[in-house]
Amino acid sequence: MNEREKSITERQEWYDAAHKRALEKFPKPGNKLRYRGTTPYWHTNIIANAEKELRIGEIYTPKSLELGRSWCLVTLEETGETEYSLGFFDIFSESEQRFKHPAED
Repeated sequence: MNEREKSITERQEWYDAAHKRALEKFPKPGNKLRYRGTTPYWHTNIIANAEKELRIGEIYTPKSLELGRSWCLVTLEETGETEYSLGFFDIFSESEQRFKHPAED
């Protein structure tokens, strides 16, 4: 393996480990989320989905998550395949027995 290939491999291993750590703090299907309202977001359809379908303070159940490099899309059991930003929600922490925003960690 040459130096360039070694560097690429090391960066990929770092990214994979960081991605795994990020996934560990995000909710799993079946956990609880509390909708807190929209925030500025570059995909206006994601904001429109939330404002149309969700109610502030209501509790929802994540169906699936799609983790990107700087954001996370979530679908909910209650709304089918409609996508929202995870940043619009507080996540219920089992260990702390409270809802908290993902940015709190």
